[in-house]
Amino acid sequence: MAAWWTVALLLVPSDIRPPVAALTLEAGAAFVLAVAGAVAVVRFSGLTRPGPPVAAGLLTTALLALLFWPGRWALFVPVEDDRWAAAHDRWAVLLAGAVVAGVVWATEPVRRWSLRRAGPR
Repeated sequence: MAAWWTVALLLVPSDIRPPVAALTLEAGAAFVLAVAGAVAVVRFSGLTRPGPPVAAGLLTTALLALLFWPGRWALFVPVEDDRWAAAHDRWAVLLAGAVVAGVVWATEPVRRWSLRRAGPR
């Protein structure tokens, strides 16, 4: 995936290419959100194929954020906007939160140990 992303960025002419690090942060956050969402769906539901619910959830969340998120906290801003740096600080926080949530949800639940001895088989 990293190779695909690098090639995709290099195909954009350098005079119109947006900041690569910022776009990579956004793409990484979206990727980790998708993986964390899939982990959550598998962990907290009976589904073993979380693709459609996670995709629908991410698209719905992005659309709602685009339409109803306050402008001062915008995530989706053009490069020329004064809020560009602040938006990417928020993307970094979103990425960190998704990583933490994914790791927590991916761990196996602790099972209770019993001191009772198993009977003869």
